Parts: sequence; C-alpha cells; structure tokens
Amino acid sequence: MGWGLWADAFYSVYLKEQLGSIFLISLVGALMPLSKMIFSLSIGKIEDHMSIRYIIFVSKIIYIWAGILYAIAGFAHLPWLLIVATILNGFASACLFTSYESYIRLVTTKESSTNSFSLYFSSWNAAYVLGAALCALFIDHIALPWVFLFISLFSIVSLFTDRRLPLLKKDHFVHLFGKKSFLREFFQEVFSLWYIKKSLRSFSHYSPELRKWMIFELLFNMLNYIGFIFIPLIASEQNLWLWQIALIVWLMKVPYLTNILTIWVMNSLNKKTVIMICLVFMSILFSVLGFSDNFVSILGLSFGIAMGLATIRPIISATISEEMDEKHASEVTGFNQFVAMIGNVIWILSFGIISSFIWIDRTFFVVGVGILIYAVWNLLKVKR
Repeated sequence: MGWGLWADAFYSVYLKEQLGSIFLISLVGALMPLSKMIFSLSIGKIEDHMSIRYIIFVSKIIYIWAGILYAIAGFAHLPWLLIVATILNGFASACLFTSYESYIRLVTTKESSTNSFSLYFSSWNAAYVLGAALCALFIDHIALPWVFLFISLFSIVSLFTDRRLPLLKKDHFVHLFGKKSFLREFFQEVFSLWYIKKSLRSFSHYSPELRKWMIFELLFNMLNYIGFIFIPLIASEQNLWLWQIALIVWLMKVPYLTNILTIWVMNSLNKKTVIMICLVFMSILFSVLGFSDNFVSILGLSFGIAMGLATIRPIISATISEEMDEKHASEVTGFNQFVAMIGNVIWILSFGIISSFIWIDRTFFVVGVGILIYAVWNLLKVKR
C-alpha cells in the first residue's frame, strides 16, 4: 500500500523532475534492480538456514529509511542521496520479495502452486489498485517528494499488523542486536562472495526446463519494468495531468486482480502457447503506444499491455515451482529474482540509450517488433 499510494505511480516522473534526461533516468532507474539482483543470490541461499521472518522484519526497517531518504533527496535536490535511497530500496526489495516467494514455495504443494501464486499476485496488486485510486484524488495537492513518506508510514504499520514478525521485545531485541546477533550474521553472509558464487554454480544443475522458464521470467520483467518506468513518461511527455497518470497506473494494476479467476482457464491450455499469444498481443500494443498522443488511447493501450502481463505472471512463477527441487526452494527463488533483475537492468539501460538517439516513441515501436519476432518464432516451434 505504501508503494501503491503515489510512490510507484510517479516514480519515473519524480526521476524526471530530479534528473531531467531520459538517459539519466535510465541509469538511476537501473540501480534499484541492480542492487536487488546482486543481493537476491545470497539472500536466497541464506533463507535455507535463517529465519525468513527476521529477514522480512529487517527489510521493512530498511524500507522505512529508504522512504525518508527519497523524500529528503527530492526536497533538497540531492542526486547522491537519491542514489543511496535507490540502492537501499533494491536491498530491501531483495529481502522482502525473495522471502515472500520462498515462503509460498515452501508451504504449498506443486498441485496448488498455481492457485497460490495467483492469489498472491492478486492480493498484492489490490493494494496498488486502491493506492493509485486514492492517489488520483489527491496528487494535485501534494509535492511529489512527500509521497515517498507513505512508504515509511506503511512499513511501520506493517511491522505491527503482522503478528508473526518479531517486534522489539526483550528476547527478540537480544536476538537481533546481541553479541552473536542475527543482524551481524545476516549482513556477514549477505555480503559474502561465497554465497553468490555458490548460487551461480547451482544454476548448471537446474533442469533444462527450469532454465527455460527462467528465461520467461527475464522477459516478463523486461516488459514489466519498461512499462513501469516509461509509460508514465510517455504520459508526462503528452502533458497529461498527474491525476491522469495515476489513473493509467491504477488501470494497469486492475488485471492482476483477476489472476485467481483466469488461471482456472489457463490450467487447461498449453502454458507456453498462452505466453506466446499474450506476447503477440502485447507486441502490437507496445508498437502503437509510443505514438499515442491522448489520455484515452494511452489508457487503453496500457490496460491491454497490463492484461497480457497479468495473465502470464502466475503461470511463470507456478511453473518454476513445479520444475524445481523442493529442497532448494529459497535458492531457486533467489536465483529467479537475480534473473528477473538482469532483465530489468539490461532493458531499462538499452531502452534509455536507444531513446536518447531515436526518441522514446520509436523505441516502443522497436520493442514491439522485437517481441513479435520472438513470439512468432516460438509459436512456430511449438506447432512443430
């Protein structure tokens, strides 16, 4: 809710306000997934022998500080502080979402994993839907840097609403901050190159099918992050009001609420074929989006892209669960996050560099054509 209530909706607009050029927006925008990518590998290994609850607790404390630093950086116009906040954001995200997905994989069976992930993504995005709707009502009355304080506020609230998380009672305090504390051991292992190397070596032992599905994970995150950063920028370039941008983001989250319903239909179809059909559908929308010059067309095209992404999201996560060895759930989740962030980093930098030369509208067209070629090629392989 803290991210949905303004911060994510206007993140790229906020970066544009602070940095100016699309190339610089791409560089700073890539820092968050880069930070998450680096730490996901070691966190995935650590969760095999450390308390997931304590790791979630630590991540929310870091989110509190990240939100405060984002706000200060915005008001004081301090790019270096913005960079620090972004790196902290990536670290907290690696801790939090790797932990959540590891927990789901640990407590669900392979038969129930698809429904579990559908419910997870539906409920998670419900907060974004509610947050963005509220945001559209109030954003014209508040300066952008203030919105990041909602991240801190809701992180604090979530520490007290989740009764399974350790709060600062005496025994938990000693365990967290004592001489042989959880935090000391955790940070020693997080920054250990040994864990990163071990995770990378493990990839060679994954089944070929599991590796193929991780490529789909990379592709999903590539398209999702381009949409997250550059669709609000397209809207901003067309001089749309901030409340209109909030509505675009709101509508892009709505399709995720139907995950739990659409997945029943998808279970009876060939999963790879479903993904490729969705990619063909999205390729057309991406190609047209960059040339859209009014609110209604951007709203409709963004919704269509979100429908495609929302359809394939639980299919990919659930199939990775089905293909992995249950003993290595946390490790696989960490590596999966690593692969996902590679997609984010590579493609936001590529998109930013290309846009610096041929501008953003044509870059969307190039992305659309690339997706279409990839999807049609894979569909022909499936038919053969």
